Amino acid sequence: MLNIVKHFWLLITVKRYIRKYKLKVKISNHFNSLRITTATNCLYFITLTHGCNYGKKVKKIRRCNVSAQIILLIPNIDYKRIFNEHLELLGVIDIKKSLAGFTNDISGYLDYFFNIEKVH
Repeated sequence: MLNIVKHFWLLITVKRYIRKYKLKVKISNHFNSLRITTATNCLYFITLTHGCNYGKKVKKIRRCNVSAQIILLIPNIDYKRIFNEHLELLGVIDIKKSLAGFTNDISGYLDYFFNIEKVH
């Protein structure tokens, strides 16, 4: 149940970000992933409850789109497995964090993907 809440929090965060910067993108929401498509590239957020599935999901995306950027959102990060399976990821977010920390991580990756520079 908690992962469903975090998946919809991800969707809400992404939609707010897109509205804030008036970006022209297409969002595809699936049960365990979220795809943001621009004119030149795709960004995937993969949210899975079972750790064993994300390797297959990343490889499936890579077969379809070699240049896609992929961010993995999982509760137990196994960096050794990610390294050993040669998964090419833009980032990994630990969803055990609070929603505020989770939102800051998502916004940071979106800033990078869309080349948004923030003035501090």
